[in-house]
Amino acid sequence: FCFMFILSQAEIELTKMLAQKRYSIFSCDEHSVYSRQFVDLGGGETTAKPLVQIIGDPAPACKTTEHTVCNARIFVQVWVAVSRDGKYKNHDWTVKVDSDSVFFPDR
Repeated sequence: FCFMFILSQAEIELTKMLAQKRYSIFSCDEHSVYSRQFVDLGGGETTAKPLVQIIGDPAPACKTTEHTVCNARIFVQVWVAVSRDGKYKNHDWTVKVDSDSVFFPDR
């Protein structure tokens, strides 16, 4: 089972391209895309229920004084959503993939 969480507009656009070409998680046996809002990715692909519908208002991203994004709370909420969806239970492994990473599930 493969999943990703998309947050920014750039990630949404990149994920739309991945979905269209069936790259990355879209060539896994089963996959889900999580976001703060419903996103039509094209080609019959959509994001799962927005996090706000699953577990309430998502934790906001923040910036530290070192200018890094501290989004750990958001990703904990994503893992809660993955757990509640339960799709991972039908597979031997689960992987979280970033939209801008290279991932070959067939290898």
